[in-house]
Amino acid sequence: MPVDHVTRGLSTLPSQFFDSPILREVLQIFLEEVQELEDCTQDILEQQSLDNAVGVQLDRLGEHLGKKREGLNDTEYRKILKIQKILNAGEGQFSTVLNLWRTLLGSNTATMEEEFPAGVALFSDVGAPTLAMLNTLTQALPITVTASITATFSEEDAFVFEGGVGAGFGTTGDVSIGGELISRYTSII
Repeated sequence: MPVDHVTRGLSTLPSQFFDSPILREVLQIFLEEVQELEDCTQDILEQQSLDNAVGVQLDRLGEHLGKKREGLNDTEYRKILKIQKILNAGEGQFSTVLNLWRTLLGSNTATMEEEFPAGVALFSDVGAPTLAMLNTLTQALPITVTASITATFSEEDAFVFEGGVGAGFGTTGDVSIGGELISRYTSII
């Protein structure tokens, strides 16, 4: 949060100078310049952050993270850079893998739980991950960790009881009838 240098500076003036209008005015002019410098610096920092950078600024961030643009637009490239940033900083910690999982899916509500003896259970609320997402996820997980992934399906394909939106019970004669509960994959990644 930016500091209001003018108010802060004038409020710290020693009491013997409170009644000195010339000193207060000179100090206020100086503090307004300091405030302008800080506001400009803050603006530059915000524009160069991964969330706000565009064009050449993103390319420079990509150089630092070790990822080239390769023809991607800013939105796609920003997501790739966020993923790379997580991979560069992580060492297989639970929070790093969960952050990566959510970033890959574009979901703040995807979850992950530890599974005994050496595994994780990943839950997606936005559908099944792609193979590319799984390959990226393997880079964040420690070696020989078992990962099970559970993903929901779209509302049209989801299993529901009578009255809900989706498909209900199926039959043994026709597997295309009825809704799907979940998708679950288990493998060592």
